[in-house]
Amino acid sequence: MPSLPHEDLLSTLGEVSVAFVGFSLVVGLLGSQSPATGREARRILSIRDVAEGGLVATGGAFLPLAIHAYGATVITTWRLASAAFLLLMGLHMASSIWRRRGVAREGIRAEPVRSAIFTLLTTSGPALLLINALHGGDASGARYLTSVMIVLAVVGLLFIYATFSNTPHRPAV
Repeated sequence: MPSLPHEDLLSTLGEVSVAFVGFSLVVGLLGSQSPATGREARRILSIRDVAEGGLVATGGAFLPLAIHAYGATVITTWRLASAAFLLLMGLHMASSIWRRRGVAREGIRAEPVRSAIFTLLTTSGPALLLINALHGGDASGARYLTSVMIVLAVVGLLFIYATFSNTPHRPAV
């Protein structure tokens, strides 16, 4: 059986994903657990999304390795892993939107630039996975890796937002 392309990179992305889960747990434990304001509730939701998104990226990184270990061909591996990863991403996005709907009613508006970036990222990853699941091909591995990296980029942006968005700004000296 031929080896799966990008095995090393998938393992590395899985390790990076686990690191995000650990970071979010540390930030979550050190931060406030009872949100007094809508902004704090959003921060806590972002930390939770970092942890869950990290787990989704971990699963996404290791899915092709597990499927290929059972003897599936390379194309079948990418197609099955893409469909499963797409399902994981969809479940995570739906649960995140469901949790955030209550906080959105508090009147806190999202920044348009951040919203545009998140919309672009969260739609491009699933689109690449859908192409893989339906058609496959020689570029399936590259599209799959790009999708995992997109999830990690979103998780990284959420981590930065959750960690640094409520820090007071210091005046320039």
